[in-house]
Amino acid sequence: MIVHPIEAESYQIIDSLLSENQTFLQLSLPEQTVIKRVLHATGNIDFVDDFVFREGAIDRAQTLLSTYSPVITDVKMTYAGINYQNKHCFIDQVNSEGFPTRSALGLRKAVKTLEGNFIAVIGCAPTAIEELLTEGYENILRTCVIIGVPVGFVGAVEQKMRLREKDILSITNKSQLGGSAVAAAILNALVKLTQS
Repeated sequence: MIVHPIEAESYQIIDSLLSENQTFLQLSLPEQTVIKRVLHATGNIDFVDDFVFREGAIDRAQTLLSTYSPVITDVKMTYAGINYQNKHCFIDQVNSEGFPTRSALGLRKAVKTLEGNFIAVIGCAPTAIEELLTEGYENILRTCVIIGVPVGFVGAVEQKMRLREKDILSITNKSQLGGSAVAAAILNALVKLTQS
C-alpha cells in the first residue's frame, strides 16, 4: 500500500511525540496503532491518556471484521468516515421529535435487525450508547464490540462511564472529547490491523 508523504511525515511526528510517553509505551501494539490513528485524525495528543480498551475488545473486533460482520453507526458522519464496505446507519429509517433521539432509535432498529455479531461505532450521540445499554440487549451485546466515543458536555462522559461499567467489549474514552472522526479513526485502525 502506497503511503502519501504527508501521512508518513505525520506519523513520524506522532512517533516522536510519543517516544517517551509512559502511558502510550505501556499499551499493546494494537492499542498503540489505534491511538496513533486517532492522533493522526485529530491532531490532539490528549487522547493518549484518555482511552480505555476493554481486554479482548480489539481481538473480538478483528475477528468480526475478518468475517465481514456488519458495522453500525450512530450518525451519517461516522458512517461516511469508515473505510469498510459492510457498514450501516439506520438514522434515516426512523422518526423522532424528541427523546429517544433518531440516533438512539436507529441503534434500536440496528440491534433488532442484525441480532448480534456486529461492531457499533458511536461518535456523536450519547443517547445511542444509552439505547444499547437498555435492558434486554445483554445477550446480543455479548457477541459485539462497542466503540463509544461520543463528543460533548451533555451526557457523553456519563454514558461512556456507564459503558465501561458493563460487561461489554468496548473501546471508549473518559473525557468529553470524541466525535465522529475519532470513532471512524478507531474502526479504520482496526480494519487496517485486520488486513495486515
